[in-house]
Amino acid sequence: MQQSTATYAATPGSDVQEGKITGARASSGPFGFQVLDGTIPFCAPNIRPDHEVEDLLQLVNGDRSPTDGWDLCGTIFSLGGLLCCCSGMRLIQQGKMELYSDNGRPHLLGPGRYWVGSPVKRLVGQISLSDDVIRQPGGCLTIVRVREGSLAVAWDNHDVQVLLPGRHARCSAGFRYVETYDLGQSPIQCGSLKLLTVRAGGVQLVSNHGRLETLEQGRYAVNSAAFSIDKYVTTQQQNVRY
Repeated sequence: MQQSTATYAATPGSDVQEGKITGARASSGPFGFQVLDGTIPFCAPNIRPDHEVEDLLQLVNGDRSPTDGWDLCGTIFSLGGLLCCCSGMRLIQQGKMELYSDNGRPHLLGPGRYWVGSPVKRLVGQISLSDDVIRQPGGCLTIVRVREGSLAVAWDNHDVQVLLPGRHARCSAGFRYVETYDLGQSPIQCGSLKLLTVRAGGVQLVSNHGRLETLEQGRYAVNSAAFSIDKYVTTQQQNVRY
C-alpha cells in the first residue's frame, strides 16, 4: 500500500497589512490549518481500518506468500554433515501478528495456525494491532496508529511529515516516528515545522523573516526556519475596580 501524501503550500506573494497575517495568502490544509509559509506534507493513513492484516501483509511481505521461505511441515536441513531440525507450531490469535527478521528484512504472519520452520528467519516477537506504535528492533518496519483528534509527527529521511488519524506503516530505514500530539496542543514543533492554534480572546505574536506579525484565532502551519513563535497577548477587555 502506497502512502498518500498531500502537500499544502502558501500561495506566492504577501498579504500582510499592518503586521497582520490574513488567510488570503494561505492555503487551507486538513483540520482548518492555514499554511502560511513553506510546504506541509500531510500524510493520509495507508492501512485500511477494515483490512489491517491484509494491508500489512501486502506492504511488508509484498508479493511473497505469508509463508514464503517456510516449510509448513517443518524444515530439515544439513549443516556440516549434521542433520538438524528447525520447526515449531505457531498459533497466532485474532488481533495479533508475528514479526520475523530475515537478515533485518521484516516478515509478518497473520492470525492462524502454522507449523513453521526456517534456518534463516528469526522470531522477533508477537505484535498487537491494538498498540499505537510498533517498531522492529534494529529493522526498518514502523507501524503507527494516530487516534482521532490527534496528529503525529515523523521524519522521512530529512523531511518532516504530519501523519493524519488512522494507521500508517512504513518499511523504510529512513522513516522515524517522533511523537503523537493532541490536536488542541499548541505549539507543535519539529525541526522547522510549527503547528499553532490561536485561541479566541487574543492574538499570537510571531516573527516571520525578522518581521513582527500577529495571528488571530485559528489554526496555522508553517515550515520555515525563519518563523518563530513569541507570546500570546489577550485582547479581552478587563474591568478594573479602583
